Amino acid sequence: MLMFYLVLTTISHICASIFLAKPRFGKLLTVLIWGAFGVIFLALPEETASINYHLTLVLNFILFLLVTKGRLVEKGFLFLNYVCMYNFCGAILNCFVIGRGSILIQVIMILVIMGALQYIMYGIYFPAFNKVSPYLNKDWPKYYAVVIIFFALIMMETVVPDVVREMNVRESIIFFTTIVAFLITCISMFSGMNHIAELYKEKREKVQMELLSTQVEAQAKEVETARRNRHDIRHHYSMLLSYAKDGEVDRIIEYLEEQTEAIDSEKPLRFCENDTINNIIRVYHQKTEAGSIKLDVNVNIKPILGVTNPDLVAILANIMENAVHGAQDSNILEPWIVLNIYHKEDRLVINCENSCDRKNDYTEMPNQSYGIGINSIISTVEKYSGSYRFSASNGTFKCLLIMDA
Repeated sequence: MLMFYLVLTTISHICASIFLAKPRFGKLLTVLIWGAFGVIFLALPEETASINYHLTLVLNFILFLLVTKGRLVEKGFLFLNYVCMYNFCGAILNCFVIGRGSILIQVIMILVIMGALQYIMYGIYFPAFNKVSPYLNKDWPKYYAVVIIFFALIMMETVVPDVVREMNVRESIIFFTTIVAFLITCISMFSGMNHIAELYKEKREKVQMELLSTQVEAQAKEVETARRNRHDIRHHYSMLLSYAKDGEVDRIIEYLEEQTEAIDSEKPLRFCENDTINNIIRVYHQKTEAGSIKLDVNVNIKPILGVTNPDLVAILANIMENAVHGAQDSNILEPWIVLNIYHKEDRLVINCENSCDRKNDYTEMPNQSYGIGINSIISTVEKYSGSYRFSASNGTFKCLLIMDA
């Protein structure tokens, strides 16, 4: 029975290591690595169960980090939570199931409890975590602190001095109280994480509504201009015909030049062929004009990009929003923003600089200075295997993003 439990434990650990993050290598190599781990796990002698537990825990964690992709901070957090949940299930099995009752009942209980662990981790916990983790850049320390405290408590209660020891009544009460506290804390943590995620969504929706409103206003203006031009065209023809009858060619040319200049002045601003980026820049062109901020834009990109429109909004709108606020806070007579967007070796480069408060001086922007906008930019850029850099010196804030597009 113990071997049956160890086999399921091995499968559980390997599943956690594979499914809690994207594998770094191909299927064959991944299977070989975790197959070797499983053999080592099962080959260790039963007499040194506590030592075995610690050795395989460390080995599992090292392999998990080495053979999976993703951010280290996320993988470490998931692993700690898995260990806490596994110890909870393992303690229940060791104390109340294994060696008690018929073999059939033991098998059923082991399958039920181990199955519940998998469902909680992959059916509930992991999807919820994936939903909120991109928004937690500067909040990781407090969540790590909570999980590490519970990790230490649970390890002391279940592993020290012996992983397979039985608990007395008092120890059982303390242990289950710890687990209940851990579960309640997990719910509270995810409630806080969801609140952060909702703030990001609200900000993105607000920017999207601004873009939509600007687009609607621009289209309404174009329709009104076309209607007015159709109404006025008869008068223009009459004027041109009058000049022509009098042989006043110079007057005709002058009149046509005036009309061309008037039409050009009413044309909507066009910064690039990509409609989403063009609309975003139009929104912030209006804001910079209203705030007396000089905006210099140079965009040379393909009409269609590999970045989705919502993600373009999350990146560029937040960049421009921060740039506008930075320029307004720079306390100079002529605040400014320079935006350059172009392709370099099949990658999209967004380089934005703006005037800022001279007190800001850093080669790399410190994490504690990240706001909702910066965190949204980072999480979105990382979706496209991108890199980012935020720096400030001599009254200039610089934002440089490079990503697949």
